Amino acid sequence: MAGLLLAGIAWTVVSDVTAAPARAGTSTPTWNQLSPPMSPSVRASASMAYDAATGQTILFGGRSAGGGSLADTWDWDGTTWTELLPTTSPPASQAATMAYDSASGQLILFGGSGLTVAALNDTWDWNGTNWIELSPATSPTPRFEASMAYDAATGKIVLFGGYNDNPNHIAFTDTWTWNGETWKKLPHTGPKVGFATQMTFDASTQQLILFGGSDLNRYSTATWILNGNTWSVQHPSSKPSARGGTTIDYDPASSQVVLFAGANNNKFLNDTWAWDGSTWTKQSPTTSPPARSAASMVFDSTTSQLIVFGGQQTGGGGNELNDTWTYEP
Repeated sequence: MAGLLLAGIAWTVVSDVTAAPARAGTSTPTWNQLSPPMSPSVRASASMAYDAATGQTILFGGRSAGGGSLADTWDWDGTTWTELLPTTSPPASQAATMAYDSASGQLILFGGSGLTVAALNDTWDWNGTNWIELSPATSPTPRFEASMAYDAATGKIVLFGGYNDNPNHIAFTDTWTWNGETWKKLPHTGPKVGFATQMTFDASTQQLILFGGSDLNRYSTATWILNGNTWSVQHPSSKPSARGGTTIDYDPASSQVVLFAGANNNKFLNDTWAWDGSTWTKQSPTTSPPARSAASMVFDSTTSQLIVFGGQQTGGGGNELNDTWTYEP
């Protein structure tokens, strides 16, 4: 499918965290590879989020080694992966967005790129056992590689950007909110790069933070903050290199936003960065996962683990992964 930059992005969301202690973290960070007895098949661009209502870390879909879209649902319990067998599921998709809505208690999945269409704009809710398709009065246009996270300061899910390659190559730069029943488009005053970005809620500053991405012509190093309905670009003294396909989430253990990996064209990365509310600091973990893009990352509040799963190691198909890592700041 043309236009699947970096094979799509796997979206994560900060767990149900609305407050945080002061910034911390003086120990040497490290990544630890786990050896679960069961794992999802190799894939990139899967959707993963922590469901605070059910205490589950849910992974859905992604792109297989053969390039096809997947429609399986998995749960991580801190030790192993278990495939769930819901009676109804979203269509097979990759690069969909998923986030937990603390206000409504919904785990929301939106859009993605399917098998028979270039982009989707369906909205689904996971109830702990089954997927339920919702029928909002208004929805964003079909897209994949958008970014989405719950904004605890406003009590709404925020969706930004995305991409649609059919019939034209369109990188969206619009911002939407989900109020538990429908989507609402906000006035756009922010990022100019529309897809392959990553976004999460920084519980220490009570702000949504967005990094990187592409506008089809270039990769970005920009860091943006959303306060209510207003985007503002930041000017940190240091920052990660330009990239898309990174992973980002808030880590309560260090009270920092953690960013890992990504790619710029065919340069794949495995660096780790931390955001302290004003600047990015490159971390020096004793061990790191191999370079990759389009991985999935989320903080699992039940096990207090920052989890990374899968992704792709190089451009093109056939280089997908299914390894599981935890991060200790």
